[in-house]
Amino acid sequence: MTFKSFWTIIIKMAGLYIGWQIIISVPQLISVFQSSYSRDNYEQITGFVFLYGLQIAIYLCLSIICLFKSSWFVSILRLAEDFREPNLQLNLHRASIIKVIVILLGGIMFLNGFPGFCANLLRFLQTDNGHAFFTHPQFPWLVFSGLELLIGYCMMAYSSTFVTFIELQRRKS
Repeated sequence: MTFKSFWTIIIKMAGLYIGWQIIISVPQLISVFQSSYSRDNYEQITGFVFLYGLQIAIYLCLSIICLFKSSWFVSILRLAEDFREPNLQLNLHRASIIKVIVILLGGIMFLNGFPGFCANLLRFLQTDNGHAFFTHPQFPWLVFSGLELLIGYCMMAYSSTFVTFIELQRRKS
């Protein structure tokens, strides 16, 4: 494995992590957006919504660059230069390493979402104040934690599909 391949894998791992942070940031945006209807200070809330939206857009751009343009990123930052050894002694294929990383991040995402899902489900079932199902105050948080569980599970169970999708751009060039 060359140093360029090594840094490409590390940058792809960072892209997956940033993608996970996007998923975590969305409920904050939804929460701020929902609270804008109940307050009179619309300018401040609009500013918060704009900042959260900007944060998600920047994270999305960084994630796309890290996942699909990682070799360009390595060459721009010159990460593979100035090494005396031409190769790094790892006898694992790039796809295998990315698969392990996808499984680990999926497991972390699943384990991170499980307590939140249980707590939100319990609060959802305990507080029935005559709200309809979709207008219940806990419903968005229940959906978010359920999606976090589902995405984490899918990353673990279908890691090969995720790796194929990530590596598709490299194989085209």
